Amino acid sequence: MEDLDEKFDLPDWKLIDEISIPLLEKGIGTYDILQSALASVVFCKADIKDENWTNARLLKMFRIAQLQLLYILQSQNELVKKLTLEKEKCKKVYKENDFFKKSLTEQETARDLFRCQECSKIFLHSSFLLDHIHRKHGSHYDEHHHNQSNGHLSVPHSPKQLSSASSNTSVWR
Repeated sequence: MEDLDEKFDLPDWKLIDEISIPLLEKGIGTYDILQSALASVVFCKADIKDENWTNARLLKMFRIAQLQLLYILQSQNELVKKLTLEKEKCKKVYKENDFFKKSLTEQETARDLFRCQECSKIFLHSSFLLDHIHRKHGSHYDEHHHNQSNGHLSVPHSPKQLSSASSNTSVWR
């Protein structure tokens, strides 16, 4: 960090004298004026022996410093509000992300597999199962199974359930 002693200097009295406190208090040109006077106020070196340090100028510098601090506090308050809103948005996005991750993971791990209930063959897609049923089991399967399962041809199974199936079961595409 640089030596702060080198930065301290007498304020820019011309700039300080040009600043209108009533206009600042009304909010006219607040940011630009306060920003330009910031270095003069922060890094000024007050010296009682200096004849430029009158009571009026001292009070004016004090009021400018107050307005600068007020502006900083207001800016900080706005930034804190924005930060809080952004944190809430992040939490919401993280929750949505977790939800989508879980749903994708569930889809991948519990991928629907379709078992032929007549011969225990397993198919990756319901259309493959339907083709198999019509080709291998025909009308016998339709009549028998329609009565038992209320029109459902098969029940999807998760891979975990199927891993415990008998060893003569094969997966077809």
